[in-house]
Amino acid sequence: MIFAAVGAFAQNAQGLAAVGAIDPANGYPRWYLDKNGLQLGQCLDAANPADPCVLAGTFPNPGQPISFPNNFPDEFFYWRTTTTINNIGNVGGRALLVMSTQGGFGGATGTAADGAGAQIVFA
Repeated sequence: MIFAAVGAFAQNAQGLAAVGAIDPANGYPRWYLDKNGLQLGQCLDAANPADPCVLAGTFPNPGQPISFPNNFPDEFFYWRTTTTINNIGNVGGRALLVMSTQGGFGGATGTAADGAGAQIVFA
């Protein structure tokens, strides 16, 4: 199973066509573009709470506008999907599959308090 995951990551890396400019407001790429022409932007629009991609992380003041670094989520997504597979092998097993391209922080706290330069994006 580990080998399949490694192969999937290699395939995803080959499918990336372009990365957008760094957003000066938060230090993350504005978007990613795959070789099929699908462009995925930052899911940081708090005005659409029904969107399952928006604001999955926590941040200090959810009622206030998003601002880096003082009121920024500890994680956010460019895209995200999840599914559950029940009764695997007809023996009651269960699996949860989560796939995403996610922004976060690689500093000591794993939050925006780590400041500029600690931003990471991973899939």
